[in-house]
Amino acid sequence: METASAAKSATQATNKSTSNQPKYEIVKEIGKGSFGKVSQVRRTADGKLLVWKEINYGSMSEREKQLLVSEVNILRELRHPNITRYYDRVINKDHAKLYIVMEYCAGGDLANMIRQRKKQLRDSRNQDLNAYVPEETAWKILSQLTLALLECHMRKDGNKILHRDLKPGNVFFDSD
Repeated sequence: METASAAKSATQATNKSTSNQPKYEIVKEIGKGSFGKVSQVRRTADGKLLVWKEINYGSMSEREKQLLVSEVNILRELRHPNITRYYDRVINKDHAKLYIVMEYCAGGDLANMIRQRKKQLRDSRNQDLNAYVPEETAWKILSQLTLALLECHMRKDGNKILHRDLKPGNVFFDSD
């Protein structure tokens, strides 16, 4: 496991701005997946909290690397209020890592919301009616998810995007 100081030095060595200051500082790790890990970062220019998805591309085949480049290009083009916004990418060639910098969604994800509600119901022996997601909230989530997918499937430029990893853990909420 990488130590915090090793992560910090790797971060500072790879995301320098023109003034030789790091563009991003790691705040905390917020998740891990098969692709790598996700960390909350602070953009040093203005203090804005963002996340970056760290992807180790060193062991990827050429085809996988091409798909990764395509994914970054797609993310860069997407602009919709219900799609997590892309901000930047940082490449660390020395460590064969790509960091995709995206909007920070402070409200967590749908998978976590479902887990919390299930636990609340279990702990109350199905008596806590507040554990159920209000119908209005469910409709809001469904409509925003549908609008985001519509944006991907019916793009004005004619290039349709198919989301291949749609699951509750990839549906993020802002702080509202």
